[in-house]
Amino acid sequence: MNIITSLASRAVETAAGTTEVPALPTAAWDVVSFFENAGEFVKTAGGGLLIAMGLIALVWGGVLLLKKLMAGQQNQDSWIKIIMLMIVGGAIAVGGFSLIFTIGSGGKTTIEDLGGATFLFGSQLLGLG
Repeated sequence: MNIITSLASRAVETAAGTTEVPALPTAAWDVVSFFENAGEFVKTAGGGLLIAMGLIALVWGGVLLLKKLMAGQQNQDSWIKIIMLMIVGGAIAVGGFSLIFTIGSGGKTTIEDLGGATFLFGSQLLGLG
């Protein structure tokens, strides 16, 4: 049964009153739900954008690699630039938002650890602790 006949038979059943139309889910119209939904949308859209940028960097690194191999001494692109484009582009293309989020979480932990040590040192220095 294809989709058109399925929809047509469902419409006939609904019109005849044999099946009930399910109620729509209730939507939460509060600020917290709005920001939760907005956060999920930004993660999804941003992750897709990061994946696209990673693929572009990976392809561009491959193009530069071929140019470097074909042009010899005439090409001024650095080997490090080409290798980093391919490695970082591939990592972002595969990891997307979750990779960037993991890196950011590690940085947050490091900053909190350093911040706590600095605060304790500063408070003892001032005679507050």
